[in-house]
Amino acid sequence: MMSTDRKFTEIRVFPKKATLYVRVLVALGVLFLAGNPVYEYLTDHSLMFKHVDVESGITCQISADKNKGEISCDKNVSIGLDLTEVDLLPKIWNYELGNGDWLNVKREGYSMGIIVKVKSNLFSDEIVSEIPYR
Repeated sequence: MMSTDRKFTEIRVFPKKATLYVRVLVALGVLFLAGNPVYEYLTDHSLMFKHVDVESGITCQISADKNKGEISCDKNVSIGLDLTEVDLLPKIWNYELGNGDWLNVKREGYSMGIIVKVKSNLFSDEIVSEIPYR
């Protein structure tokens, strides 16, 4: 008489010839499921970046995803000069982010306050934030 364990292991769902193909198909499926998030991570061009201008006390959150950029800037009153005392001439910061990506932040003054402009290869248009004098 055969034991129950042996009976269970001898049951075939697929014919013996198809076993190799099923194993290869399962292995390819596992590799695809494991490799897809890694591929997405390596090719993802999203961005979360914080820029701090210590001279003026302006902090900016810059984000980009799928060729669209966003910026949010505020004046931090605990650091930097008063905005009316900041030099109105343009000041530029160039950042290299790795993988050939770059980000340029430009601060310049105008009659109503300070403008922060950001260009990058991660988004198509220049994004702008205005911080008014208070």
